[in-house]
Amino acid sequence: MESLASKYASYRDAGEYAPEKKLWRAVICQALYDALSDVEGRMTPERVKERAQNWFLYNSGNFKRACEFAGFDSDYLNKKVCELIELKKLKKLGIVWNAKNDKVIIYAR
Repeated sequence: MESLASKYASYRDAGEYAPEKKLWRAVICQALYDALSDVEGRMTPERVKERAQNWFLYNSGNFKRACEFAGFDSDYLNKKVCELIELKKLKKLGIVWNAKNDKVIIYAR
């Protein structure tokens, strides 16, 4: 009889399309959407947005486990999402905008 651990190991290594990996990637994508919402006038409630941003900003154990289960590097993802959150906050304040001609970000000084 095959042990439970060996069944789990083979199931876990099923690749990019393992159901658990897809589920955790969807969880992270939803949190990213919530954290950066304001898409097409459909704003996420402020408390949901704040909780999602904090989940990324504080890089908690739950965030790290979700990244591990999704097959992502938690430190890299945390760094990139924090940059996006900060950029979005600066844009809201009118401090940062995109220059359409050069496609570069201009920072007001």
